[in-house]
Amino acid sequence: MFLLDPCGNALEFKAFKDMGQLFAK
Repeated sequence: MFLLDPCGNALEFKAFKDMGQLFAK
Protein backbone atom coordinates (compact mmCIF):
# COMPACT_ATOMS: atom_id res chain seq x y z
CA MET A 1 0.00 0.00 0.00
CA PHE A 2 1.21 3.50 -0.83
CA LEU A 3 -0.01 6.78 0.64
CA LEU A 4 0.72 10.41 -0.15
CA ASP A 5 2.04 12.45 2.74
CA PRO A 6 1.22 16.18 3.15
CA CYS A 7 4.29 16.99 1.03
CA GLY A 8 3.05 14.83 -1.84
CA ASN A 9 5.66 12.11 -1.38
CA ALA A 10 4.67 8.49 -1.97
CA LEU A 11 5.16 6.56 1.24
CA GLU A 12 5.10 2.81 1.54
CA PHE A 13 2.61 2.19 4.34
CA LYS A 14 4.09 -1.17 5.37
CA ALA A 15 7.39 0.57 6.10
CA PHE A 16 5.78 2.19 9.15
CA LYS A 17 4.74 0.33 12.29
CA ASP A 18 1.96 2.79 13.03
CA MET A 19 0.30 5.94 11.68
CA GLY A 20 1.99 8.02 14.37
CA GLN A 21 5.39 7.47 12.77
CA LEU A 22 3.98 8.29 9.35
CA PHE A 23 3.17 11.89 10.28
CA ALA A 24 5.72 12.43 13.06
CA LYS A 25 8.20 14.62 11.16
